[in-house]
Amino acid sequence: MKATKPAQQTRLNYFMASDGCEEGSSFNGFSLSRSVPTDVEADRVFAALSDGGEVKMPLGKTFWSPRFGMLTDRFGLGWMIGVVASQHYSNALDAIDERRRTISKK
Repeated sequence: MKATKPAQQTRLNYFMASDGCEEGSSFNGFSLSRSVPTDVEADRVFAALSDGGEVKMPLGKTFWSPRFGMLTDRFGLGWMIGVVASQHYSNALDAIDERRRTISKK
């Protein structure tokens, strides 16, 4: 059984990026991805980033994540928010990868 840390003990990650400070600069051709440990955290982050922005794909279940969504924030930056897949999803993805390897050997 895998032990996990409570959310309040999780290490924070920071990043900074810039495409320039010129007037008319835009964020095109990429999105940032943020993985979070729980559905509650996904809801919180998604709501905060989508405030004043546009939801492209509401949070929902996908084959790779129990909760995933996409949005553009109020500054025009694309985001993909997802809950880290559980062991169940990891096992399913491993099985898909193994099947692809088997097929490609034929």
